[in-house]
Amino acid sequence: MLKAASSTADSLQEHPTKADSIHCAFNKHHKVPIFDYYTKFPDRGARFAKAMAGATRSKWTFGELGCTRWR
Repeated sequence: MLKAASSTADSLQEHPTKADSIHCAFNKHHKVPIFDYYTKFPDRGARFAKAMAGATRSKWTFGELGCTRWR
């Protein structure tokens, strides 16, 4: 996921008005939509699912994480 994040700026420049699994940084980096990737690599999919479940249970707010200036 973090490696794909490095493609965010390029993806947004190419497709500034689109937000889907094809026109995103993950697909640009891995050359495959995110859920197809996790189907191909189920161990990584399981790790991603655990991370999302942990984030959902977290009691932290964006403010506490220092993410208060969204523009």
